[in-house]
Amino acid sequence: MPVRVRRTRRRNHKKGEFLLNVARDGTRDRIFNAPLFLVPYLTLFFIFSLFISATFLLFSVSSVPLRA
Repeated sequence: MPVRVRRTRRRNHKKGEFLLNVARDGTRDRIFNAPLFLVPYLTLFFIFSLFISATFLLFSVSSVPLRA
């Protein structure tokens, strides 16, 4: 028999607040209330820094004259 999944009502939440499952007594878990609007910027910055370091390494390696 398929088990019915109870869906919690969606509540209004502040911008950047991670919407977790509300506990049965109504309290919200405060552990993961990270500012989530920073996540895409952080990932873009991480990828950009990796790209810069990779190009720098490539140019530094290719500028060394290789022996024949």
